[in-house]
Parts: sequence; structure tokens; C-alpha cells
Amino acid sequence: LQAMQDKAASQHSEMSSLRDQLRGVAATQDQLRAAQKQTSELSSQLAQTEHQLHEARQRLAAAEGELSGAGRAALDKLRAAAAEAEEELHAALARAEREAAALRKQLSSRDDAADK
Repeated sequence: LQAMQDKAASQHSEMSSLRDQLRGVAATQDQLRAAQKQTSELSSQLAQTEHQLHEARQRLAAAEGELSGAGRAALDKLRAAAAEAEEELHAALARAEREAAALRKQLSSRDDAADK
């Protein structure tokens, strides 16, 4: 009887541990979904911004012929600011993609651990 009680207690402990692991996996899946949503939103924002930058470059190119020397200097500053904004957007998207990949890896590791 004692052996059966010990075995039942051991199985109960193991089940509790598995439930905890499953809760952790579920939390990681929620984090992954949130990261994927954020990545998707950033990708959408990046596409929209790239489109706006393209339109702005077209307008700037059209206006460039009409500008004086001071106007050309201002135009160069605008181009530099646009390039910097584009780089920042690409960096933010890359960070979000790295975070999503790390969460996917973490989720995979937890799934593998739960399978064992």
C-alpha cells in the first residue's frame, strides 16, 4: 500500500510539473503571437513608409530643377533625414523579427522539453 501511495504521489508530482510546463508553453505561445503581430504591424508600417518615401523622392526630384543653391542644400538635408528614417524603420523591423525568432526558438525548446 505504501509503495502504491508513493507511486501515486510521484505521478501526481510529475503531472503537476507537466501542467506547469504546459502553462509555460502557452505563455510563450502568447508571447510569440504578440511578437508576430508586432512584426506584421511593423512590416506594414515599413511598407507604407517606403511608399511615402518613394512619393516624396519623386516630388523632390520634380522640384529639384526649380531650386536655388540654398534650396538644393535643404533638399540634401531632407534626403538625409528620409534615409535615416528609413534605416531606423528597417532596424526596428529587424529587431522585431529577431525577437519573434527567439520566441519561436524558446517555444520549440519548451515543446521539446515537454515531449520528453
